[in-house]
Amino acid sequence: MAEFNPPRDPRRLVELAGRLQRVFDWIDIPDAPLGKPNYNSPVISAYLSALGYRVIAHLRVVDVNTIALKTITKTLGSLGVERIVYLRGDPPQQGSSVGDYTPEEAVYYARTRPEAPEPGLLLSLRRSIGEIRRRLGVPAGFYMLLNLDWRGWSNKGLLMEVAGEAHGMGKRVYAYLVMDDALCSNPRSIVDLATPASTLLDGIIVSAPHSFECVVDAGQALRESLG
Repeated sequence: MAEFNPPRDPRRLVELAGRLQRVFDWIDIPDAPLGKPNYNSPVISAYLSALGYRVIAHLRVVDVNTIALKTITKTLGSLGVERIVYLRGDPPQQGSSVGDYTPEEAVYYARTRPEAPEPGLLLSLRRSIGEIRRRLGVPAGFYMLLNLDWRGWSNKGLLMEVAGEAHGMGKRVYAYLVMDDALCSNPRSIVDLATPASTLLDGIIVSAPHSFECVVDAGQALRESLG
């Protein structure tokens, strides 16, 4: 998977999405990172899905009321978006928070709607094991892990436990790997980091917020090495 921070130019958007689609299975589109009024993930996701791209939409529940959450969920599914991640989101830098739904409540709602995309959640490995298990108990179809220690493997045991429990419930587990300057200078080095986790995860989400080319190069290296 590739995390994609869309450009504002629609033609450039389609061009870059096309390059990602040739390398990655899914395009992951964050929603207003850091609470800044930037691109809207549901809108971009619906647009790219209509063009045939496999995308994962994100929806910040802190920004939407009940009506908006329900209509966005149903509309995305009707337009062919296959997956959606519900997250709380950072506090908005403009306006006020809403908070009608928690991410977990949004997942429960999505499961009542046959037309809704498959719902997923973020899951930080810095949370307590009790909090992690409570979130795993929500009927999400997949989880995107944050804060995996790719270099030191200080939380390898926790990853094994989380992946084992999730897979036992038929859920998929992915993890974000954020490319820093050192990795971007040698994108093939991502293979050494990713290989030990490849047997535990269903996929890796490559993220490099400041370098699109780094994401593409890392994805090519992973595809060539891990398939």
